[in-house]
Amino acid sequence: MDDLFRRTKTFCNNCRKRTLGMWNRCFDCPNFILCPDCLQHAAQIHPGHSFRKVDLAMTLRELQFVQDLSLLAERTERMGLSKTPRNCCPTCFNHHPTEFGFARWDDARIDDSMDGWSSSNLIFSDIRASADRGCELCSVVYRGLLKANPGIADHAFLLWEIKRDYFRVADLAKNFLGEDEKWTYYFNANPAGPPTWGTLKPAVELGASFYAKECYDKIRYWLQACEQKHAHPNCSRSGKATLPRRVIAIGQGIPPKVHLHETEGEVDRYIAVSHCWGDCSSAKMTTDNLAQMQKQISFQNLPKTFRDAITVAQNLGIQYIWIDSLCIIQNSVQDWEVESAKMCDIYSDAYLVIVAASAASDNIGFLQDRPQLYKGVPIESNPGSGREDILLRRTIPHSATRESRSSIVNNRVDSRAWCMQEVMLARRSVYFHEAEMLWECHSSTDCECGDIAYGEGTRTPVADQEPIIASLGPWEYAFIHTMWEMQYPLKPFSKFRSEAFTYEAWKYYVVPSFTKRKLTRTSDRLPALSGIAALVARQCNDEYLAGIWRRDIKMCLLWTISKTPGPAPAYDKYLAPSFSWASLNRDVFYNMVLLRSYKTSPHMYGDVDIKVLEAQVTLSGANPFGAVSGGCLRVSGHAQELNLESGPEGYKITYRQNGCTRSEFLADTHLEEVRGLDEDGKPTISVNRSIQKTPAKPFAALVDGLLLADVPPFYYDASRTMRYELHQYALLILGQSALHPGKYQRLGIVYLDFGLETGPKWFAGTREVEFCIV
Repeated sequence: MDDLFRRTKTFCNNCRKRTLGMWNRCFDCPNFILCPDCLQHAAQIHPGHSFRKVDLAMTLRELQFVQDLSLLAERTERMGLSKTPRNCCPTCFNHHPTEFGFARWDDARIDDSMDGWSSSNLIFSDIRASADRGCELCSVVYRGLLKANPGIADHAFLLWEIKRDYFRVADLAKNFLGEDEKWTYYFNANPAGPPTWGTLKPAVELGASFYAKECYDKIRYWLQACEQKHAHPNCSRSGKATLPRRVIAIGQGIPPKVHLHETEGEVDRYIAVSHCWGDCSSAKMTTDNLAQMQKQISFQNLPKTFRDAITVAQNLGIQYIWIDSLCIIQNSVQDWEVESAKMCDIYSDAYLVIVAASAASDNIGFLQDRPQLYKGVPIESNPGSGREDILLRRTIPHSATRESRSSIVNNRVDSRAWCMQEVMLARRSVYFHEAEMLWECHSSTDCECGDIAYGEGTRTPVADQEPIIASLGPWEYAFIHTMWEMQYPLKPFSKFRSEAFTYEAWKYYVVPSFTKRKLTRTSDRLPALSGIAALVARQCNDEYLAGIWRRDIKMCLLWTISKTPGPAPAYDKYLAPSFSWASLNRDVFYNMVLLRSYKTSPHMYGDVDIKVLEAQVTLSGANPFGAVSGGCLRVSGHAQELNLESGPEGYKITYRQNGCTRSEFLADTHLEEVRGLDEDGKPTISVNRSIQKTPAKPFAALVDGLLLADVPPFYYDASRTMRYELHQYALLILGQSALHPGKYQRLGIVYLDFGLETGPKWFAGTREVEFCIV
């Protein structure tokens, strides 16, 4: 029935809006429907007709009630009883954690093997009415929800699930609109005392605040398990490492004495911090205060996030801590270039990385009281007894996204680009969220409530997935993208050791995740990813070209921007060569995964014979994986001239020769027609990226398409009723640069569809051409 509700699509005949489960139907014209808003004007819209209200939610509830009554009657007959049992609650049907449903009828005792019961067709007023009639379980749920959520509406649409060790209630009002639940509350036994209902499992005890001893004990437990029990080399290796060039030394006492320590190759444990600077700019090391910081740093004058991190390190017995703004000279470009190039080692060698996930700014901090709803709200199972033996707790809103198994809603660091490499490179991390702490290392993820436990020593051991991963061939791209759900999402290079897996992780996880995050300075687009790039370079021994890998050049060039909101102006300052996704300040992704064949082969996208003749970038500073000031890519491959048109509907490649059935062009930016010179000095008309905020006037010009991918024939079901074989080619669209005669600028990607026989004919018409892309 829930599925029926979601699938029901009824539209108002007047405003054409979807009616979302409630509408008004004409008595005389059954197919004429008005939404509640338009009903007010029914006399003008549909004069002389009467309407009746239709409430699908109420109808489904009544149907569920009838079905449950039928089930009662069926079991009554099966047990040989002559009548339906007395005192049966019409809301919970006498289901109970200790004795499920029909085992509690007054007329019978049976051996019930049910492991649970649920209903998704309840409203809060139903529970209140049953509580008023004396139902014990409904009374507990009613009083608990009212205490935890005083503003709950009588018409709130609820899911109720009862198990032997817990029961829960969730607000489903948004689910039927295709959105997430607004809240979920779990009812468990209060760990403070023996429960009245013996089958209820005690709730997990959470400290009242993140200053509590229980929190530090939990971190010590995670650290000990990681060092002593986890097999991954990044977990089991010594906690001591060569200290970064500068660290903050933490002394004894409360508050502790702290100062900047210049290291000389010492080996020891240290903690690194991942945080959002926000609007806090007071705590920075500069050439002016460097000498003073080496003597002493005022603990009280530090931002709260820094004080909290030092407090955690002191409680864990760690003497040194690394915080970027205090350990890198912020007004020295040279020092920043040198130290930012070491990010890979700084975070991967840290004994622990503290992630201030709940703090939007360094002034806020992350050690705070835990919200009461997440700590738990005690209630009495027997009103007036004075014995609060039930604990009601709101579910911690863990994210279900693929990007971060350890995410929680409102995780501040998940939106910051610099923070991505800080947590990805860490060998082990503790996240301080508003509701709880989370743990992630190269072997497991865990949290205080236990909902996301994953990996060694948990219910989902990684070893179970290794045979699946090992069975894949090195170039079986068609299946690798599903592996991220088997891997720790913030440690994508922990288990994948082949070049193919590493390149796949870069394209389908790192680049899309990074480009959708925010940067205070757009010029940091490459430096903020330099630590991860350094790690990939070590694994693959490959040349890094401003976000692109030389040995994976064919696939790395297949990036696109999102279709919505579509092209935007090109960035008005130089970021990277146009062949790199880093040249745009946009969300970027690789969508060839959607076009993969069901057939596997050594070349999943065909061997299109692209040759890299020259590839180089000019670095802006000392970081070999940082910002660049120029670059070029000289390649040769199969190409063909195509007509690029601009009009009211956007940009399109018009190509209908040799049986092409469809062309889809994805422009990188706004485009404009330009006049320039070719390499021989002759005038040319071409297309370039445009920095104008509005699209240029309509144009039509010839551009070049360089073949990047040749997808083998596969079945494509456009209408879900008919299948046919389709051959697809992906081409890089290039326009002659107006600023660099004889060189080209990337404009976007086009996909051309052909039939099984016409595709090879089109390919035969291509010619081998050399391009220099800048």
